[in-house]
Amino acid sequence: MYTAELIITNEWETGFTANLVIANSGNEPLTWSQLEFDAPFSITNLWNAEIASEGGGSYVVESANWNDTIAPGNEVVIGFNGLKNNGSAIELSNLMLDGVQESNDPSPVQPDPDPGPNPNPNPTPTPSPGDTIRIEAEDYVDFSDKTRGNTGRAYRNDGVDIQATSDAGGGYNVGWIERGESLTYNVTVAEDGEYTLSARVASNQSGPFSMKASIDGQETVLSFDGTGNWQSWKTVSGEDLSLSAGQHQLRLDMQSNNFNLNYIELMPAGSEPNPNPNPDPNPNPNPDPNPDPDPDPAPNPDPNPSTGQFNYAEALQKSYLFYEAQRSGPLPDDNRIEWRGDSAVNDGADVGRDLSGGYYDAGDHVKFGFPMASSMTMLSWGVEEYRDAYSQIGQLDEALDAIKWGTDYILKAHVTDANGTKEFWGQVADGFVDHSYWGPPEDMTMNRPSFKIDRQNPGTDLAAEAAAALASASIIFRPTNKAYADELLKNAEQLYE
Repeated sequence: MYTAELIITNEWETGFTANLVIANSGNEPLTWSQLEFDAPFSITNLWNAEIASEGGGSYVVESANWNDTIAPGNEVVIGFNGLKNNGSAIELSNLMLDGVQESNDPSPVQPDPDPGPNPNPNPTPTPSPGDTIRIEAEDYVDFSDKTRGNTGRAYRNDGVDIQATSDAGGGYNVGWIERGESLTYNVTVAEDGEYTLSARVASNQSGPFSMKASIDGQETVLSFDGTGNWQSWKTVSGEDLSLSAGQHQLRLDMQSNNFNLNYIELMPAGSEPNPNPNPDPNPNPNPDPNPDPDPDPAPNPDPNPSTGQFNYAEALQKSYLFYEAQRSGPLPDDNRIEWRGDSAVNDGADVGRDLSGGYYDAGDHVKFGFPMASSMTMLSWGVEEYRDAYSQIGQLDEALDAIKWGTDYILKAHVTDANGTKEFWGQVADGFVDHSYWGPPEDMTMNRPSFKIDRQNPGTDLAAEAAAALASASIIFRPTNKAYADELLKNAEQLYE
C-alpha cells in the first residue's frame, strides 16, 4: 500500500517546481521500480529518479538504485520542474506504481503546515499546574522557511527541514536553520505565573547564535555558542515571561544560521532545566572495556546520498543547468532551458569550418578553447571519481551530456592530416567586440572571427589542455560508448604529440 501527494513548492507565470511524495502506508517494505502517470504539463527537469519514457502527456519514471525500497512509514520524494501548458491545472492522473493504483488522489497542495504522516497540530498534552511545558520543534503550526522542501526528509513534507535526532529521548529536530526563518507553535498554559523559556540546541559551528521568542507581546532572546557537533545538545534559557492560563501562540524568529533545534520548554520560574532530560534509569557503572562490535548492524532503510547540512545532490543538479544555459550552437530537442534557443550557428564560416556548438565563456559570448577544455577535464574527473554517487542522485546522464557537448566541440576544432594534428581552433569571436554587445546570444549579428594554433604558430598550453579533456572524457565514456571513447583517446594522443 502506498499514498501519493503532489506538493507545489514554487510557482511562476510559465512554470513551477514540485515534489511528488510516495509514502509506504503498509506494514512491509515497499520495493518499486517504475512509476507511471499522466500530466497536463511538461516536465523539464527531474531529480531523485529517471524519466524512462514520455509522450502525449504520459510519463514513465524509474527509481534510482538508492530509493527503490521504501520502509514502512517512510517515503520517497521525487522533485521536478514543470512547464505549464495553456493554463492547465497542475495535477497528475492515472498514477500507477509498478502497475498498482495509488490509494489517494495526488492532487497538488501548496506547502501545508501540517502535511506529514502523523504530526499533531496541538501535540502538547494539557499540563498540570507546576509542570514544565515541552514543545517539540517539529510540531509547529506555521512557519517561514527559505529553502524548498524538507532537506532532512523526515516526519513531515513541507518547507521546514527536519531530521531524526540522537538527543536523549530520540524523536526529531529542526535543522538547516537560516537567519530570517520562523516557527510558530500553539501552547497551553495550566495556570497564571512566571515561566522561564529554554531551548535545546546544537551546532558544530562556533557561533555565536541567537533566536528571538515572542508570546503575548513579550520577547526574549536566547543567545548561545556552538556545541562542537550537530547532535551534541545543550539547554539555553532566556528571560522569564508572564503568562496567563489558557491558549497562546509562541513564535521563534531565527537570528543566525547553522544550528539545530530539538525542543522548547516553558518552566515555572525558579525551576532548573534538566541538562539530561531522559537519563538512563539503569546506568552501567562498569562498562565492558573491550566491547564486541555488532557483527550485523541494522541497515539504513533510506540511504539518502544528500543527507547532511547541505543538499549537494540538488546543488549538482543546478550546476548542470548552468552548463546547459551556456550552450552555443543548435540546441537539442530536449533542451531544458526554456528561454534559450539556437545561437551562433554559423561559427567557423569565416574559415570554412563548422565550429558551432561548445560553450560560451561565463561572462560573455566568446568561445575560449582553454577554459572550456579545462572545464571538461574537471567534469570528467568528477564523474570518474564519483560515478556511483552521480548515478544514485540521478545526475549521471546529465553529467555525460554536459561533457559530451564540450568534447564534441573540441573534436570539431581539431583538424588532422597524415602527420597528426594540423591545426586546432582555440577561439571564436572577438572579446572586445563581444563586450560591447548587451543582448542575448540568439540575437547576435556581429562578426565572430575564428582563431587557431598550428605547426607554425603553436600553443602548447591550449593543445595540452584539450588533450587532457579528451583523454579524461574517454575514461568516463568507455563503459557506455566504446567507439566514442576510442575517438576521444585517438584525438587526445594526436594533440599531445
